[in-house]
Amino acid sequence: MDNLPIGPLLGVLTLLILWASLLTAVEAAHHQLKTMRAASRPENAAALPDLAFNLNSLILVNTLIRVLITVITTLSAASYWFYNGPTVAWLGTVSVMLVFAEYVPRRLASRHPVSTLMLGNGVLRIPMKIVWPLAYIFNLIAKTLLRPFLSRHVPQQDQDFEDDTQKPARN
Repeated sequence: MDNLPIGPLLGVLTLLILWASLLTAVEAAHHQLKTMRAASRPENAAALPDLAFNLNSLILVNTLIRVLITVITTLSAASYWFYNGPTVAWLGTVSVMLVFAEYVPRRLASRHPVSTLMLGNGVLRIPMKIVWPLAYIFNLIAKTLLRPFLSRHVPQQDQDFEDDTQKPARN
Protein backbone atom coordinates (compact mmCIF):
# COMPACT_ATOMS: atom_id res chain seq x y z
CA MET A 1 0.00 0.00 0.00
CA ASP A 2 2.98 2.32 0.39
CA ASN A 3 3.83 2.38 -3.31
CA LEU A 4 0.33 2.64 -4.80
CA PRO A 5 -0.73 6.06 -6.06
CA ILE A 6 -3.95 7.41 -4.62
CA GLY A 7 -5.60 8.14 -8.02
CA PRO A 8 -6.14 4.56 -9.20
CA LEU A 9 -7.13 3.56 -5.68
CA LEU A 10 -9.86 6.20 -5.62
CA GLY A 11 -10.95 5.06 -9.08
CA VAL A 12 -11.29 1.47 -7.87
CA LEU A 13 -13.22 2.66 -4.81
CA THR A 14 -15.57 4.70 -7.01
CA LEU A 15 -16.18 1.72 -9.27
CA LEU A 16 -16.86 -0.54 -6.28
CA ILE A 17 -19.29 1.99 -4.81
CA LEU A 18 -21.13 2.16 -8.14
CA TRP A 19 -21.39 -1.65 -8.22
CA ALA A 20 -22.64 -1.70 -4.61
CA SER A 21 -25.25 0.92 -5.44
CA LEU A 22 -26.44 -1.04 -8.48
CA LEU A 23 -26.77 -4.21 -6.41
CA THR A 24 -28.66 -2.37 -3.67
CA ALA A 25 -30.99 -0.76 -6.21
CA VAL A 26 -31.75 -4.10 -7.87
CA GLU A 27 -32.48 -5.71 -4.51
CA ALA A 28 -34.80 -2.85 -3.50
CA ALA A 29 -36.55 -2.95 -6.89
CA HIS A 30 -37.04 -6.71 -6.52
CA HIS A 31 -38.71 -6.26 -3.15
CA GLN A 32 -40.81 -3.36 -4.45
CA LEU A 33 -42.05 -5.40 -7.42
CA LYS A 34 -42.72 -8.38 -5.18
CA THR A 35 -44.96 -6.17 -3.05
CA MET A 36 -46.67 -4.70 -6.12
CA ARG A 37 -47.22 -8.20 -7.52
CA ALA A 38 -48.86 -9.39 -4.30
CA ALA A 39 -51.12 -6.34 -4.13
CA SER A 40 -52.30 -6.40 -7.75
CA ARG A 41 -54.61 -8.58 -9.77
CA PRO A 42 -53.15 -11.75 -11.31
CA GLU A 43 -53.42 -10.46 -14.89
CA ASN A 44 -51.57 -7.25 -13.95
CA ALA A 45 -48.96 -9.13 -11.90
CA ALA A 46 -47.91 -11.19 -14.92
CA ALA A 47 -46.67 -8.04 -16.67
CA LEU A 48 -44.14 -7.24 -13.93
CA PRO A 49 -40.62 -8.63 -14.48
CA ASP A 50 -38.95 -11.20 -12.22
CA LEU A 51 -35.39 -11.29 -10.96
CA ALA A 52 -33.39 -13.33 -13.49
CA PHE A 53 -30.99 -14.77 -10.92
CA ASN A 54 -30.90 -15.94 -7.33
CA LEU A 55 -31.35 -13.25 -4.68
CA ASN A 56 -28.77 -14.94 -2.43
CA SER A 57 -26.09 -14.33 -5.06
CA LEU A 58 -26.99 -10.65 -5.12
CA ILE A 59 -26.76 -10.37 -1.34
CA LEU A 60 -23.43 -12.25 -1.23
CA VAL A 61 -21.79 -10.12 -3.92
CA ASN A 62 -23.08 -6.90 -2.38
CA THR A 63 -21.67 -7.89 1.00
CA LEU A 64 -18.29 -8.86 -0.48
CA ILE A 65 -18.05 -5.57 -2.38
CA ARG A 66 -18.86 -3.56 0.74
CA VAL A 67 -16.22 -5.44 2.73
CA LEU A 68 -13.69 -4.79 -0.04
CA ILE A 69 -14.54 -1.07 0.01
CA THR A 70 -14.02 -0.98 3.76
CA VAL A 71 -10.71 -2.84 3.61
CA ILE A 72 -9.26 -0.68 0.81
CA THR A 73 -10.38 2.53 2.52
CA THR A 74 -8.98 1.49 5.90
CA LEU A 75 -5.61 0.41 4.50
CA SER A 76 -5.18 3.55 2.41
CA ALA A 77 -6.24 5.85 5.26
CA ALA A 78 -3.94 4.06 7.71
CA SER A 79 -1.00 4.60 5.38
CA TYR A 80 -1.71 8.34 5.09
CA TRP A 81 -2.91 9.24 8.61
CA PHE A 82 -1.28 6.45 10.68
CA TYR A 83 -3.07 6.29 14.06
CA ASN A 84 -6.07 8.39 13.03
CA GLY A 85 -6.43 6.50 9.74
CA PRO A 86 -8.97 3.88 10.85
CA THR A 87 -11.19 6.59 12.37
CA VAL A 88 -11.00 8.72 9.24
CA ALA A 89 -11.65 5.66 7.07
CA TRP A 90 -14.64 4.68 9.18
CA LEU A 91 -16.20 8.15 9.02
CA GLY A 92 -15.56 8.50 5.30
CA THR A 93 -16.70 5.01 4.38
CA VAL A 94 -19.87 5.19 6.45
CA SER A 95 -20.91 8.57 5.12
CA VAL A 96 -20.16 7.83 1.46
CA MET A 97 -21.66 4.33 1.49
CA LEU A 98 -24.80 5.42 3.32
CA VAL A 99 -25.51 8.16 0.81
CA PHE A 100 -24.30 6.63 -2.46
CA ALA A 101 -24.77 2.90 -1.83
CA GLU A 102 -27.90 2.87 0.35
CA TYR A 103 -30.19 5.92 0.31
CA VAL A 104 -29.89 7.08 -3.30
CA PRO A 105 -30.20 3.60 -4.92
CA ARG A 106 -33.16 2.63 -2.74
CA ARG A 107 -34.90 5.91 -3.54
CA LEU A 108 -34.27 5.43 -7.24
CA ALA A 109 -35.48 1.83 -7.12
CA SER A 110 -38.67 2.79 -5.33
CA ARG A 111 -39.43 5.42 -7.97
CA HIS A 112 -38.58 3.25 -11.00
CA PRO A 113 -38.67 -0.43 -9.92
CA VAL A 114 -39.33 -1.98 -13.34
CA SER A 115 -36.52 -0.07 -15.07
CA THR A 116 -34.09 -0.80 -12.26
CA LEU A 117 -34.87 -4.51 -12.24
CA MET A 118 -34.60 -4.74 -16.03
CA LEU A 119 -31.19 -3.01 -15.88
CA GLY A 120 -30.06 -5.43 -13.19
CA ASN A 121 -31.32 -8.43 -15.15
CA GLY A 122 -29.35 -7.31 -18.18
CA VAL A 123 -26.10 -6.33 -16.51
CA LEU A 124 -25.89 -8.76 -13.60
CA ARG A 125 -27.27 -12.01 -15.01
CA ILE A 126 -23.94 -13.65 -15.93
CA PRO A 127 -21.90 -12.52 -12.87
CA MET A 128 -24.65 -13.67 -10.51
CA LYS A 129 -24.90 -17.07 -12.19
CA ILE A 130 -21.12 -17.47 -11.78
CA VAL A 131 -21.32 -16.66 -8.05
CA TRP A 132 -24.43 -18.80 -7.47
CA PRO A 133 -22.59 -22.01 -6.31
CA LEU A 134 -20.76 -20.06 -3.61
CA ALA A 135 -24.01 -18.41 -2.50
CA TYR A 136 -25.68 -21.82 -2.44
CA ILE A 137 -22.95 -23.20 -0.16
CA PHE A 138 -23.26 -20.27 2.25
CA ASN A 139 -27.04 -20.62 2.22
CA LEU A 140 -26.71 -24.32 3.06
CA ILE A 141 -24.35 -23.50 5.94
CA ALA A 142 -26.79 -20.89 7.28
CA LYS A 143 -29.72 -23.31 7.11
CA THR A 144 -27.68 -25.98 8.89
CA LEU A 145 -26.71 -23.56 11.65
CA LEU A 146 -30.33 -22.46 12.10
CA ARG A 147 -31.75 -25.99 12.18
CA PRO A 148 -31.44 -26.38 16.01
CA PHE A 149 -33.57 -23.27 16.49
CA LEU A 150 -36.56 -24.55 14.50
CA SER A 151 -39.73 -25.14 16.47
CA ARG A 152 -40.49 -28.80 17.02
CA HIS A 153 -44.18 -28.22 17.81
CA VAL A 154 -45.04 -26.77 14.42
CA PRO A 155 -45.69 -29.34 11.67
CA GLN A 156 -42.75 -29.62 9.31
CA GLN A 157 -43.21 -27.35 6.32
CA ASP A 158 -41.03 -26.64 3.36
CA GLN A 159 -38.13 -24.73 4.89
CA ASP A 160 -36.87 -23.33 1.60
CA PHE A 161 -37.25 -19.64 0.98
CA GLU A 162 -38.93 -18.72 -2.26
CA ASP A 163 -35.78 -17.03 -3.54
CA ASP A 164 -33.54 -20.08 -3.02
CA THR A 165 -34.37 -21.86 -6.22
CA GLN A 166 -34.55 -20.64 -9.76
CA LYS A 167 -38.08 -20.04 -10.93
CA PRO A 168 -39.15 -21.39 -14.30
CA ALA A 169 -39.41 -18.73 -16.96
CA ARG A 170 -42.90 -17.46 -17.63
CA ASN A 171 -44.23 -17.43 -21.16
